[in-house]
Amino acid sequence: QYKVIASLLHTVLILLYRQAPEQSRVPQSLAERFSEKLELYFASARSASDYAEELGCSLNHLNKALSQSRFPSAQASIIERRMLEAKRLLIHTDWGVKEITYHLGYEDPDYFGKVFKKQTGQTVSEFVKSNRPG
Repeated sequence: QYKVIASLLHTVLILLYRQAPEQSRVPQSLAERFSEKLELYFASARSASDYAEELGCSLNHLNKALSQSRFPSAQASIIERRMLEAKRLLIHTDWGVKEITYHLGYEDPDYFGKVFKKQTGQTVSEFVKSNRPG
C-alpha cells in the first residue's frame, strides 16, 4: 500500500511540475531580472540606482552580476536600450527629436542628441538621412 501511495504522489508531483510555468521552476539570475525590468521600463527616467534598488541590491552588486553574465554595466545597458528604441522610432515613425527625447525619459533634446551621437557615431539627422526609407 505504501508503494502505491508513493507512486501516486510521485505522479501527482510530476504533473504539477510539468504544469508549472518555467519561470517559477527556474530561479532567475539578477542579470536576467534586470534585463526584464529594463525591457519594461527603459523609456522611464529610471537610473541604474533605481533599478538596483527595485531588485533589492546595491548598484555595485548589480554591475558585478551583469559583468559576470557578460552584460555591460547597468547604466550602459540603459543607454543601449534607449538608443535602440530611438533608432527604431527615428526610422519607423515621423516623431521629431523632442518627442523621442521625452518618450525615452530624457529631459533635454540637446543632451539626448549628444548621447545619440556618442553611441551611434552619427547625429540624429545624419542617422535619419541614411536610414529612413524614401
